[in-house]
This record gives sequence, C-alpha cells and structure tokens, in this order.
Amino acid sequence: MQKGKNIKVGIGFATGRKSFQKVLRTNIYNWMESGLVENKRISLNLFVAYDLDYHKTQITDYTNVHPELVEQIDSSKFIGSIARKEEIDYLIQENVININEARMIFGKGYAGKRNAVLYNAIKHNMDFLIFLDDDEYPIAVTNSRDNVIWGGQHVLLNHLKYITEADITNGHHCGYISPIPYMEFNDTMTEADFRSFIEAISNDIVNWETVKTVMEKGGVTYADTKILTSDDAIDVQETSHAKFISGANLCINLADPRRIFPFYNPPGARGEDTFLSTCLSERTVLRVPCYTFHDGFSTYNHLLEGVLPIRLKFIKADTEKIPLAFTRPV
Repeated sequence: MQKGKNIKVGIGFATGRKSFQKVLRTNIYNWMESGLVENKRISLNLFVAYDLDYHKTQITDYTNVHPELVEQIDSSKFIGSIARKEEIDYLIQENVININEARMIFGKGYAGKRNAVLYNAIKHNMDFLIFLDDDEYPIAVTNSRDNVIWGGQHVLLNHLKYITEADITNGHHCGYISPIPYMEFNDTMTEADFRSFIEAISNDIVNWETVKTVMEKGGVTYADTKILTSDDAIDVQETSHAKFISGANLCINLADPRRIFPFYNPPGARGEDTFLSTCLSERTVLRVPCYTFHDGFSTYNHLLEGVLPIRLKFIKADTEKIPLAFTRPV
C-alpha cells in the first residue's frame, strides 16, 4: 500500500461464475472513472471467496486478473476451500472457536463465503467492506420513455460518502431482481389457483400483490428517477423486527468489530441477508441513492461489453435460465 493512504476499503465478492472477471473489470474501470483509484487517501483492497463447484470453474477463472487491472488496486486476496480450511484449523487450534462454530460460520453456502470475506477484511484492518455480486453491474435502467434509458452508477463512491455515518449502508437494485417469471394463466393454472398458492406461503415480503406486480412487469424492476437524482440517504426503519437489507450493494462499517454480525443461512437454504436484517435493531442502516443492475437470469452479460438494449425482455416461465435462478449453491 502506498504511504499516506489512511482509508482502507475492502471490496468483497462471494462468487462462482466465469463472468466474475468481466464484472471485476467493469467495476475497476468504474472506480477509475469515479476518481477513487487516483485518490491518495483511499486504499482499495479486493477479497474474493470463490466456489469451484457451482459452474465447474478453475482457480484461474478468479485469480488470473489482467496486470493492468491489478495495478489499479492496492491488494487482492483470493479465498478458496484450502485457505478457508487452513484458517479454520488455526482458529480451532488457538481455541478461538470450536468445530461446530466453524461449520456454522464458515460452512457451505453464501453465508460461509461472505463470512470468509468479512473475517479476512477485519483481519487485514479494513475500515469498510463493500459486498458486490458477480451478477450485478454498476448501472441503472429507467423506463420513463418509450425506450429504456441507461445510466452509470458510482456505487462504491456513493457508499463511502455515507458509511461513516452508519453501521451499514445498502443501495438499491433494478433489473431482474426476483426469480418469479411472467406467467400466462390458463385452465391448467388459473390466476385464482396461483394466488391461493402465493397466499399460503406469503410473508411480509412475498405476498400476492408484490408477486402480481413483478409478474405484470415481466420480472423487471426499473430504477426510480427520484432516487437517481437524490443526494439523500434514507434511514431504514425496522419492520416486523428487521431492518431489511440485501446481500450486495452493501457496505459494512468495520470501525468497531463488536458492532458487526456474521451472516447465516440454514442448511440447504438461502436468506443470509434476511437473517442479518433481524440483528440490526440497534444499528444505523442507511439506504443510499445508488443502483446496481441485477442480472438474475444471466441473460444480459453483453451489458459489460457496452451493448445497451432499448427494451428489456419479459422473463417467462419456460425460459431456459429459470431453473438456474432456483439452484444457486447454498
């Protein structure tokens, strides 16, 4: 790290896709364009926990970062299964945690990988840690005209603007956020039948009205222009004993480790962001005015090549990518 840098920022990915390199490249160029790379006070440090089994990838799919991009950040650490096991063995040997705690904190799934990133960021004395996803891009899309309009987003810069005032900052998401596709009802599956099913499993987030709205829009969520043009962060209020956050476009203040909670998901399930949400009653959580585009069905990788469609397609129930949205590793 260059001398004089006094703000150490960790940038974390829990990834398992070959597209990681493209996403990382886009984000690094974004940090360059926003002025963060040239800022002598800020140190940018990459932490990547990767999974080789999800898409049968190789270690080099994550570690072989182009030298030109490596020069733009101060350090990088890649965390695979061997590195996690070595750290777990050390912590157990030093009586910091026991084997059951190790399995709960660093076990299989997204929570374990996010915790590996979080642990390493704290261990390397980061001041802040932002989580980005390998299927989210630093752009926003609106639908205020006949054709959609795209705009770049300075995601990391936006979080750094507000994180000193909060324990957690969380941005907004647009694109294909929900795995619920558009469906055309018929005699086999009527709207009434599907509504009964949704109401049977509904909660504060998933209910018939929200599902119907998503379906009517073809599974697409557009950015709110009022948020895009705002300079104000919003204090997230507690609802049903939770301050709801997402797992990415998420920044954590590491100034006081005693105020930090680990991620958790039940065996064979997701929901690590929701479980963390239930721990934040006495924490300051701010919703910051920036968006990421969520490519939940992995159909818009060409956005990373600068190809911007004028319309977003409906995701239908028979779309080939639908099963992948429900089979992400846990």
